[in-house]
Amino acid sequence: MLGNAKIPTTPLCVGSIRPARLPQVGRGRGRRESLRASRLQSRHAATSGAADTAGTSEGPSSEEPHVPGWGKVLKMRWDRIPWEGTIEAVNQGGCVVSVEGIRGFIPFVEMDPSRLPKERTASKDYLVGEKIRAKVAQVNRATYQCVLSETDQIFRDSLDDLKVGNIVVGVITNITDYGAFVSVISPDGVQHGVYGMIHRSEVSWNQGDGPEDVMQPGDEVKVMVTAVEKGSCRLRLSLRQTQADPIEQNLDTLMPLDTETVSDLQWKTSGIPLPGLELLVEQLRHEEKVDSVEFGRYAEVPRAVSQDLEVWLSREEVSQGYTIVSRAGRSLQEVHVTTAMSRDEMKTRLADLLKKTP
Repeated sequence: MLGNAKIPTTPLCVGSIRPARLPQVGRGRGRRESLRASRLQSRHAATSGAADTAGTSEGPSSEEPHVPGWGKVLKMRWDRIPWEGTIEAVNQGGCVVSVEGIRGFIPFVEMDPSRLPKERTASKDYLVGEKIRAKVAQVNRATYQCVLSETDQIFRDSLDDLKVGNIVVGVITNITDYGAFVSVISPDGVQHGVYGMIHRSEVSWNQGDGPEDVMQPGDEVKVMVTAVEKGSCRLRLSLRQTQADPIEQNLDTLMPLDTETVSDLQWKTSGIPLPGLELLVEQLRHEEKVDSVEFGRYAEVPRAVSQDLEVWLSREEVSQGYTIVSRAGRSLQEVHVTTAMSRDEMKTRLADLLKKTP
């Protein structure tokens, strides 16, 4: 409560990505994070131009009644000007502040988690007098009050430092059908409420893997920043781009495989082409610098590693071309390519073709 007036309880639609839902894990910080996620669920698709309580989304009105300081509050809201001040009081739900003489409220779920005690029921009176920098996230024209968010301002400030291609460390906070949410660990080693999302397509090079297959809430991960959307306050991340592309990794592997794997094989002059290999061979035959592509020897290995088609470019010297060795399940097959391509050119073309092979 701010005085005798009610504090707006509608979710703050201010545009930053937040976890859709965190598991209820009892009391303490985990419980608070669950409340934060529930409150901020609607923010995932929102932008910073959402409607304000008891007002409109049209921005400041020329017909606003004269209330000292109210015009400055509206300007902060619509021009995204940060407010800086001190915490004047603490109640059960958050902190009370004065913004240009207008009463403001900062819910605990909108505050930097590092400010708050781990035990949810612990006293927070120590917050009174602390300096704070926050964003005016919502205004209530009916009561001339405002709601602020410290975490949103931290998030917006962080976007100025984060660049596409940066590698950051974070903690998985929630997993959904469409991806995973990450709480980014800041350079000071603390989680300040900056969240990003890993879309399921950026979880693994194996397109069959979903987020739940490779990570769990609480896991610490190293991710790459793939997009910084300042307008909508979104941070997009990729786990797979911090890992070697298995296609390129395989193409760099020395073949044949270790002696124990291949020394006792009974090679045959022909066999059933591996799934997907015929298409790859046909595509290679249409390459401009390729003179010929022919199937080579075929063998069965003692142990199946993967049913997926794996391809290696042998480093063995071959006259006028290269030997490709492919594997799927227990089957191993050679393909001989006569070409004037350099080794690097051959690797690049193979990698491109393999990405197109179903």
